[in-house]
Amino acid sequence: MKTPRLLDVVVLGTEFTVLARERATRVVLNRGKVQVHFKPGTHSARQVMMRPGDILTLETNGRLALLQTEQPQRFSAWKDHRFVFDQTPLSEVAHLLVDNFGVRVQIQDSTLARLSITGSFTARTADELLDSVTEALDLRVVREEGRVTIAE
Repeated sequence: MKTPRLLDVVVLGTEFTVLARERATRVVLNRGKVQVHFKPGTHSARQVMMRPGDILTLETNGRLALLQTEQPQRFSAWKDHRFVFDQTPLSEVAHLLVDNFGVRVQIQDSTLARLSITGSFTARTADELLDSVTEALDLRVVREEGRVTIAE
């Protein structure tokens, strides 16, 4: 599988997800093995062999992170319109809204941007996710003149 970014993924009998977004490409391995090849000049590593629970993230600036998780399936929950947060800052939720729905959200101030949320939400639209998150944090969504802002 080729991604629009700077890496190729070779499937070796497995269950995994690839999420290619504006800021980064992420490969999460649930089961089996995945071999990731980096395009020449992209990264000093030529390839990485992933094991179950591995999360490989390549950011557009070339930064590479390989992490391990006990729950790899939570990273593919978006396929079922489910969004799982674990102490996730509101600023990261705003990035997720851009990545998944193309909706840019402003946050009223940096204090609100640092608020974190934990929980699992089902949403088919940006509005559904925004409404669920802001309700859980006791915030409000202001929609005016094509702009969306999260405020107190």
